[in-house]
Amino acid sequence: MGTAASRNPDDLIGQDLNILKEYAERVIVHGDVLFATEEDDRETRFRNFAEIGDSFSLTERDMVSMLFDGMFHKGPKCWCAECRLNDVI
Repeated sequence: MGTAASRNPDDLIGQDLNILKEYAERVIVHGDVLFATEEDDRETRFRNFAEIGDSFSLTERDMVSMLFDGMFHKGPKCWCAECRLNDVI
């Protein structure tokens, strides 16, 4: 028996977000090029991500932050003295 696809918006945005993050990292960080099928998938997932984000009243900034969170900086999430010290240790 197959598994049913989730219709929960939280699950859908999470699935799309994870794959969009993978595509973005491959292209932006590693300089790869997506295959035509992946580019079509990226466009569809991004449209879904934007629609669901809009339904939750997320701003464009919120959605971009979600997409690129942790991609460029692997340091402490907070820049307080304690977090910076823990990142070094």
